[in-house]
Amino acid sequence: MINHPFLDGNKGTAYVLMRLILLDYGLDFLTNQDDKYKMVISASIGEMKFEAIKNWIQARLKNKYDE
Repeated sequence: MINHPFLDGNKGTAYVLMRLILLDYGLDFLTNQDDKYKMVISASIGEMKFEAIKNWIQARLKNKYDE
């Protein structure tokens, strides 16, 4: 991301937006807070590239109506 709309909070904003979109489609994560935190930090410092982020998300998605 070249432009950062917020002085501090891009990581959290990106995560919340992703989560809202997933919830809108009836999806949620099947993982714990620590795992989600580590993913967001890894992505933000460049340790995870797009494919790795996509794979992480896909591996942890669940349909929230299948409970």
